[in-house]
Amino acid sequence: CVVHESAWNRRIIIEKKDSDSTVLWNPWIDKTASMSDMAAESSQEMICIETANAADNAIQLAPGTVHKLSARIRVD
Repeated sequence: CVVHESAWNRRIIIEKKDSDSTVLWNPWIDKTASMSDMAAESSQEMICIETANAADNAIQLAPGTVHKLSARIRVD
């Protein structure tokens, strides 16, 4: 996943391993207003990108088993 951030003239690159889904979301105005660590107007300047295995890519684990995924985030 690559975010092209033109205001800062950079790209934010998220490389992932053992993750077949990417979840992109924003809390928007109402939710952001209730968050103590964010200014109310900041919802229009942020996105959250999560590595996942969701929906059709969901992984069912048997008791005692493990699945690990990883993400590497870099700025270019």
